Amino acid sequence: MNKNTDFILLDAGFGICGIIEDYSELHWVRRYFKCGEFSLTLPPGTKELAAGARYIYNPYNAETAVIEELKITSDPAGGRSLTVSGRMLESLLFLRTIYGVANITGNAEAAARQLVQSHAMTGERAIPGLVLGEIIGHPEEVYAQYSEISLGEALYAMLGSVGLSPRLSYDFDSSALVFTVATGLDRTQNQTENSWAIFSSEFENVRSVLYQYSELDLRNFFYIAGQIENDGSRKLVTLDLSAGRERRELFVDARSVRRSYKDEFGITHTATDAQYAEMLRGRGYEVAAEHAAVELVVGTVASELPPVYREDYDLGDICDFYDTSLGIQRAMRITEIIEHWSSGVFSVNLKLSDKRYIT
Repeated sequence: MNKNTDFILLDAGFGICGIIEDYSELHWVRRYFKCGEFSLTLPPGTKELAAGARYIYNPYNAETAVIEELKITSDPAGGRSLTVSGRMLESLLFLRTIYGVANITGNAEAAARQLVQSHAMTGERAIPGLVLGEIIGHPEEVYAQYSEISLGEALYAMLGSVGLSPRLSYDFDSSALVFTVATGLDRTQNQTENSWAIFSSEFENVRSVLYQYSELDLRNFFYIAGQIENDGSRKLVTLDLSAGRERRELFVDARSVRRSYKDEFGITHTATDAQYAEMLRGRGYEVAAEHAAVELVVGTVASELPPVYREDYDLGDICDFYDTSLGIQRAMRITEIIEHWSSGVFSVNLKLSDKRYIT
């Protein structure tokens, strides 16, 4: 990115309402397992232009964000600045609620598409312009049940539990919001299909590094209890992810996962005992993802050295990280990328992480 990168302001109908050419600072935060965000600092004279905009398009990475906040600040010398901020386009998925019970068994990508179609593309609940994009063909399967939470929460939880991510993008040619299920590329040295992406201070392509390993919230054996039956009993299933290592137990209260439930159309369904057990274990996998051992690397990469951002690696990719001084050699996923521009300098900050049940 350079100072000549202009941002396009769009109104509520995605019509172009202005171009941002002058700005002093940019934070564009792209996330894989959560919704990303942005903030852009502008001259105060652009207030009226910014106030009429609903979306902002970043041509550098072809991403669109929702403008949710406008703030004007002044300093002691009387200088003023205007900051617009918000979240990425996926934030629109949090504006719809799963008010019935969505029971999911089978392919994760197909289930995500069905959730979006049922809760954000039907009748008066339809998000204007939202369409389903190309089926990628992800093979991962999930067993889950969601009710009375936002569509966005359900999608990030369900897809994240199997390493996938929901994506919304705006297609200028068709004027459509396109929903797809994304995953990163394998760029480790264990494969030959994609170019390698290796980050290491020894290669001088990492400027600064923060390394962290934590077992603080690690749990690897789960007791998952279902709904309370009429006789007071509860179905209890277990999920063992300890693989013979030190056992760390956690009780999961999954009474909200119902054996008999009504879907969004009011039709009653009753799961068999085996189906209900899989639904409870599905909830266990989601909780397990929140209680894994976390290995995290945060660093500023050298944008002028390989691998090259957006050519050799991107959000969600699995890359190799080395630090011989610490004895670390890991394949880790890029879970966050911060594009930062300030005072004429553009930088890229990466967050690579690995959540593992086996320590």
